[in-house]
Amino acid sequence: MLEIIIVLILVGIVSAIIVSGIKPSNIDLETGTLVIKSRLRYAQTRAMNSDSIWGIYINNNTYTLFNNGSIANTIKFPEESTAIINLPSGITVANGTISFDSWGKPYTDAAGTSIQANDRTLTVSIGADTKSIIITKNTGFIQ
Repeated sequence: MLEIIIVLILVGIVSAIIVSGIKPSNIDLETGTLVIKSRLRYAQTRAMNSDSIWGIYINNNTYTLFNNGSIANTIKFPEESTAIINLPSGITVANGTISFDSWGKPYTDAAGTSIQANDRTLTVSIGADTKSIIITKNTGFIQ
């Protein structure tokens, strides 16, 4: 019984050390990146379920969903009260447009006309910490 108590105490101490070493900014960065990925996947899914271009327009730490190949035609995300969404505090993403056609193929303009020569990379950052979102050309795979 004494051995079990000692092992549990040691496990608790090691767990506390590990948890205290995780930076809150890394958790915020990971969460922010996952939210942006899910929003991109939402736009891609909407495009694939319709005959119109859907995409995300990122500008000055805000982003919006649009359809019909026009940034001016903004749509609210489900469960959001406004069409223009602020990025979480401290998170930055380079300005730009990513749109998807009915096959889920990504483009770098709202109308879905410019051809992408390479994969598209979005860099999400908090201070010096960064994470990349890579959108594969032709297939639209978001990783």
